[in-house]
Amino acid sequence: MRGEVIRYSEAFKRRVVEEIRRGKYAGVETARRAYGIGGWATVWRWVRAYGGEELLAKRIRIETPEEVDAMKEARERIRELEAALADTQVELLLERTFLEKACQRLGMTVEVFKKSTPRSCPRSVGERASHEAESIGADVECEGGDEPTKRIQRASESTTEGSG
Repeated sequence: MRGEVIRYSEAFKRRVVEEIRRGKYAGVETARRAYGIGGWATVWRWVRAYGGEELLAKRIRIETPEEVDAMKEARERIRELEAALADTQVELLLERTFLEKACQRLGMTVEVFKKSTPRSCPRSVGERASHEAESIGADVECEGGDEPTKRIQRASESTTEGSG
């Protein structure tokens, strides 16, 4: 069996809020108990609805100076990290754009370029080879374990070899 639903009139709600405001009750909870109002948030909603938010309990945080300083440092560190992340995202976007343009000049897709660039190449060798390849329109490979070798075929060399 369901309990009864109690509806309060606007006049009653306003009177309870006004009595809290005048100080008859120490707070929302005291007024709720005095009138036998069942819902724990009912009077609280009335106070908010009828403009008595200053009557609601406020959260006060007491901190030591060290805690205040630590919070300031943490906020500053967060700002620094956010700025660094933004810079990194811009750099990544620029690198991706550069790679796309370089691959266009080489006449290949980024996926083909990534598959043809072995992971065993040290980054500096791979970067130099990629730069050289881009500048002369050549093919770059690394072969063998740790010892990278570059095979760059220049268009002019392949034509002279073919004619000789």
